[in-house]
Amino acid sequence: MGIYTDIASALASRLNGVGIPIAFENAPFKPTAGVTYLREAVLFGDNSALGISRSDIYTGVYQVDVMAPKDKGKSRNNADAVLSLIHI
Repeated sequence: MGIYTDIASALASRLNGVGIPIAFENAPFKPTAGVTYLREAVLFGDNSALGISRSDIYTGVYQVDVMAPKDKGKSRNNADAVLSLIHI
């Protein structure tokens, strides 16, 4: 696997700990009506070399949307749960 796949897999692995159904990027998913779920996307930026050590810095955004039924669910609580697992 490449570095981008490794990064995306590591982030998805952390997200699995939330205990809410997840629509993973580029994977089939059919939401259940009335059930809150998460939708993830990995948006990679540019990478750059860090000095002469040949280490690279990889930048980007890991976006996780909390998709909750209108007027139901606790989206903010779910967002806090996601943040507690992903925050590095």
